[in-house]
Amino acid sequence: MYSLCLLTEVHSQIFLHKMKSFQLANESSPLSLSPNFILPEHKRPNLSEVTFLDSIPIIDLSYCDGNNPSSKLEVVHKISKACEEFGFFQIVNHGVPDQVCTKMMKAITSLFELPPEEREHLSSTDHTKNVRLLNYYLQVEGGEKVKMWSECFSHQWYPIDHIIQLLPEKIGTQYR
Repeated sequence: MYSLCLLTEVHSQIFLHKMKSFQLANESSPLSLSPNFILPEHKRPNLSEVTFLDSIPIIDLSYCDGNNPSSKLEVVHKISKACEEFGFFQIVNHGVPDQVCTKMMKAITSLFELPPEEREHLSSTDHTKNVRLLNYYLQVEGGEKVKMWSECFSHQWYPIDHIIQLLPEKIGTQYR
């Protein structure tokens, strides 16, 4: 299973529209600030310890030479460091055409704009499912789970026809 989101400055513009209230596929009402979403105070980020960057980590794949194992290792090291220190990164010069990225981002945006009842069949905690929507939780003392404000779409990348048939029809036709 792979989850992938390639964002460039152009592609992120798609998401700069005003968001309406959002309802997770596996919930019966829109998100609201309830105790299920509030971390205990000692688990919250300490903003005085947060450092600010001018940019998120950027990994440039144009320097990766497929025939040179040390360049591959350097990219792996940069990705590892970005994940460990920041939790995310941006990949540039990845070779995926802008047209393909834009089409994928529009399809994913359309998926999350569907009513929750149309996304619900994709919601699952089963890690063996090829296509699924999932939510993240943070485990706190006493075994309590605190919900994170996210819904993620995860699927295998190949073969694409196996994925498309599991998506709502409106999205499957966009995702080709």
